[in-house]
Amino acid sequence: MECLVIGAAHRRGVSKKNGAAYDFAVMLVLNPARSVATEKMRSEVVGYEVGEIPAKPVVLEQLAKCGPFPARCKLSMTQEFGNFGQLQSVCEGVEKAEASLRPAAARVG
Repeated sequence: MECLVIGAAHRRGVSKKNGAAYDFAVMLVLNPARSVATEKMRSEVVGYEVGEIPAKPVVLEQLAKCGPFPARCKLSMTQEFGNFGQLQSVCEGVEKAEASLRPAAARVG
């Protein structure tokens, strides 16, 4: 899977609320923005939205070699059970991709 990556974060510590330890990483990616309309609301957007992809902490070391950012990157994904037993996709590896900086869905012409 390829994404336009703008950064990543590795957060670890102890919760103030319940004292539980936490250790997780996320990649920050740009996705083409999508407008939404329902019977009661309408949201028109242009450009990109920031999305988060769960990642293994080792990915930050790999991502550091992919700059400058934003950078088009090829992600290696796996499936893991997350909170409450829900299956989620997690990035386990990343490398720089040779492609345009703009996501395919946003290209014009």
